[in-house]
Amino acid sequence: MASNAREDTQSNNVAFTDNEVEIQSNANPTLETLQPMDNNASNPEGSTPVEGDNKANVKSAYWEYFDRLKVEAKQAQVQKVNEDGFVFDPLKTRKCVAEMIVLHEYPLSCVDHHGMRRAFASMQPTFKMPSRNTVRKDILKMFGDEKLNLTLQLDKNDSIVAITSDM
Repeated sequence: MASNAREDTQSNNVAFTDNEVEIQSNANPTLETLQPMDNNASNPEGSTPVEGDNKANVKSAYWEYFDRLKVEAKQAQVQKVNEDGFVFDPLKTRKCVAEMIVLHEYPLSCVDHHGMRRAFASMQPTFKMPSRNTVRKDILKMFGDEKLNLTLQLDKNDSIVAITSDM
């Protein structure tokens, strides 16, 4: 045991000072020294601090690596080009699916319909049909973008606009 810890013989519990913590184990309890947690302390090697700069908010090098892999995978998506020069873009197709659902007032569940999936697979076998939640997020993003564009257009207009409705 460390010299600054005292052992309670009846319950096998150990009392620690401010800079030590017990690792819970029934077989062999061990001690581990904690790093100081002030804001000026250095970060563990290979990690980047996140706002707040305490141990709970430090992003490990592994997570940074996985984030970088995700970005590289998106950038490296191979675009399919046929003999006519057509380039298939799955993001553009996903946006078109969302626009179709809004335009024709289809339910979001239509992306789960077997016939819809078969139709898209016959047109482009590499296209992965988005889920309902993905389409919902795309529609809400489109709504936010359109709302922002409308707000900017109304701000540019010098005249007064009155919007009324009947309830």
